[in-house]
Amino acid sequence: GPPPIADVKSLTHYGEPYDGNTRFFRSTLFVAAVRSCYGESCLLHGVDWMPPKGGITEEQMLKFMGANISLSPYNAKKLLEVFLFPANIL
Repeated sequence: GPPPIADVKSLTHYGEPYDGNTRFFRSTLFVAAVRSCYGESCLLHGVDWMPPKGGITEEQMLKFMGANISLSPYNAKKLLEVFLFPANIL
């Protein structure tokens, strides 16, 4: 079926290269954390590793920090709605 749609005020989608980075600082996780402090929802997605670069990915960093990196689309939707300022309470 169709993917679930989160009922949130706004949602910033971060879709960076899946093959990671080996030479530059990746600010995506930092920016997502700062935005969440201001009540702005963010969605990040990725893979654990991908050629040709085989660089460090957001998924690897989140896993290292102990985050749940295996959420289903439905569970991610529920987290966005419950913990990140659902549209119906703003």
